[in-house]
Amino acid sequence: LFRAWLNDGILGERSMLVESMLATKEALQHIESAIDVEVWMQLARSQQFLGKNAAAVVTYRQILSRFPSNVKLAATIELSLAMLFMMMKQYSESCTLLKECVTHAKQGLLVYTELEV
Repeated sequence: LFRAWLNDGILGERSMLVESMLATKEALQHIESAIDVEVWMQLARSQQFLGKNAAAVVTYRQILSRFPSNVKLAATIELSLAMLFMMMKQYSESCTLLKECVTHAKQGLLVYTELEV
């Protein structure tokens, strides 16, 4: 749902993101989706790409608390949070997380595929 359809351009992309955000919020009301990290990530990314930065921070933190044993996921989320804090001009929080990201990168925990970048 993150792609803009050819004929709709940016407005189409925004409407797809809004639809994605609303659909994932609804899906998270059901236990099957609430235990699926990908549904949570779709919600956080939709919020982030819509510029709902504070909501995205809350969602990413919820993911960290709900899935604490997934260290690669945590490293990826920390990087996303660092970028969000930078956009929100909360530089101290951003720098702290970026330092942790450097450590995680050295440990091989920040490995991206083309789809994640």
